[in-house]
Amino acid sequence: MLHILAGGWGYPNLGDEAILTGYRDFFASQRIDALVTSANPERTASAIGVPRHDLGVEGSALTGHSTGSMILGGGGYLNASWIPEIHRKLKRLIADRRSRPLVGHSIEVRGVEDPRFRRKLARLLSEEARISVRDEQSADALSRIGHNVDVLPDAISLLYPAVNKFAGHISYVTGRVVLNLLDISRRPDSTESLFPVDRWNDFASQLISRLGSKCIVMTVGDGDEKFLLSLPPVDVIKPKTVTEMISVLASASGVISVRMHPALIASMIGRPTLSIPYCGKVRPTLKKLRLDELLVQSADVDEALARLTDERSFDEAWSAAHAECASWLRDLVGSDQSPRADAR
Repeated sequence: MLHILAGGWGYPNLGDEAILTGYRDFFASQRIDALVTSANPERTASAIGVPRHDLGVEGSALTGHSTGSMILGGGGYLNASWIPEIHRKLKRLIADRRSRPLVGHSIEVRGVEDPRFRRKLARLLSEEARISVRDEQSADALSRIGHNVDVLPDAISLLYPAVNKFAGHISYVTGRVVLNLLDISRRPDSTESLFPVDRWNDFASQLISRLGSKCIVMTVGDGDEKFLLSLPPVDVIKPKTVTEMISVLASASGVISVRMHPALIASMIGRPTLSIPYCGKVRPTLKKLRLDELLVQSADVDEALARLTDERSFDEAWSAAHAECASWLRDLVGSDQSPRADAR
């Protein structure tokens, strides 16, 4: 049985494509057949290293395919503030779902107060859907529109058993602290930040100055490079694929990241890691993963650098997160099964 796997794929964000890499590895291990659809199949194919013809075009309705479930993979793309792309995306997802059973796996939902977004989301997530989310805020949001859901760890946990096979060695990065920096103050969700936004630019500048040649900035998505123009000169590395991004993180002596998924992957492979809670999704996601000690809520550079010397393993937390996330999905779509009627 062929399932459809849709999600936040095809956008200039390697963190989301890393989530997809985890799904593909998990599905292969379980012998689950799934056609991946992408908003930009060429970009996704390049990012994850597969032939373009292996991917479907999101929104094409896929009428030529005999399918099982439509699976909405994890990530934060179901967000009303993502204007105008979210409305185009929901239209495409609705077209692809048609009458197929739907499984929403470890998704994040924000902004159901927006009437237009709420109506389209309701069309996509019909009452027949089985849904899990990655944080309690998403669960509360969906409960307001009549859905009872399960709360799971972030879907990046599916990557955990296989992450080291993607981790190469980059000598240019070895022994250096990798930073990923965004202009937090310009984001519409900056009011949710647990880090003092008015101190962020100074904090980022001090990090670069204090680390000097031991510092390198990794850019992995839209907006990463533009912010660097306001900061002291610094070496930059621009991975183009998921494998390259994981290799950068694996080669580092430590990682401080605004983007959430690079921080999660770095902790997964045992690097001293700090995560900047720049918006409301970060803390609840890390809390569910039992990784909330990675959060940085102070603009104290000395404290941050001292924390980067703390090497510890999070294997226990990641192993538990993977087991929970994988078990839920396996029960619904494993062994060539569509969602069972009694699973609701």
